[in-house]
Amino acid sequence: MFLGADTPLGDIVRCTVDAGAGVVCLSVAVGSDREQVRRLVAELRDALPLDVVLLSGGGGTVEGDGVLVVDSLRDLETWAHG
Repeated sequence: MFLGADTPLGDIVRCTVDAGAGVVCLSVAVGSDREQVRRLVAELRDALPLDVVLLSGGGGTVEGDGVLVVDSLRDLETWAHG
């Protein structure tokens, strides 16, 4: 399910839980404020159920605890089929 850009964290968490999703994927734009991205991703990780995988990709992606960074669609495909 695609939620779109600038979706509030609470809505992401609610939709994830309601749908029984096992993965949340984020795409972060190159020009994003890296500290804001780091903070928001950490907040999202803390709010999601522990069994939900949080994937992040895109030029603005930052490393974080509990976040799987994918650098390409090929990496995403490898993860999905691995």
